[in-house]
Amino acid sequence: MQSVPVTSSLAVLVLMPVLALLLALTGCAGGAYSNKEPALGDRIGTLGVAGNQVFLNGNRALGGEAMRVGDTITTGNASSGLIEFADGGLFQLDQNTDPIFLVKRLQSGFCILSRILRGQVFIDKQQFCIDSPALDAINNSRINIRVSAQQTGITVLQGNVSVVRPQAARILAGQQYVMNLRGVARMRQLDPAELLETIRWRNNYTFAGWCCKTQQVYPSDREQCGTGRFSFDRALLETQCKPRETPRIEFPIGLPMYPGHRSPAPTTPTVPPARNSSD
Repeated sequence: MQSVPVTSSLAVLVLMPVLALLLALTGCAGGAYSNKEPALGDRIGTLGVAGNQVFLNGNRALGGEAMRVGDTITTGNASSGLIEFADGGLFQLDQNTDPIFLVKRLQSGFCILSRILRGQVFIDKQQFCIDSPALDAINNSRINIRVSAQQTGITVLQGNVSVVRPQAARILAGQQYVMNLRGVARMRQLDPAELLETIRWRNNYTFAGWCCKTQQVYPSDREQCGTGRFSFDRALLETQCKPRETPRIEFPIGLPMYPGHRSPAPTTPTVPPARNSSD
């Protein structure tokens, strides 16, 4: 069996904490609540507005505000709100819509829950819960929802939805599912043109915010930002837009080679005596 040099073992022991530090500094930064269930008041996203009748907890919203667990968004005529979630995904409200955002515990963890009493929303998010007068469901991709006092309709554009109340059902991509308050459901398959028609209302709104390109932040609407990084929160985007500095690690010099070893003290070099010219 080949022996490992003491210097190699020492190098591993020295590098292990250094590598751990590098991973902590340069690792992928996940969502604000990717591993921890958010509590009431915790931030879950950022709100953007289109139109002048978007209200956050009863106060007029200007855009860029933090969205928190327990918040209510209300939209009036010709107005829309768009929430960008901290852990990815988005939620857009049509006019005259009023969801409240909560947290629901699941067997596999938790989900952000939107309780909708009326209106229309578009959701593009994995593991997102919906609560309406007619049904409860868990979304796993891109859907459109219309909610009235009599019924709730879900159209799945991509992915699938699991209905959990009043009766279990699975809605697949391209299908539209409508449940009324009497517990009567109907489902039908939509063609591509009908699917696009269900989300045409989104074209009525333009959301302004901030775009990061070439390490610069400037005003932009969401569509114009294109391949850049967009946010409704300027301060947050500015911190993300700066180039990330590579951490500088200084390695200690003169480490002992084994326990109890001490490096020898430096010695003064011996200088030969000067020769006499008479010699």
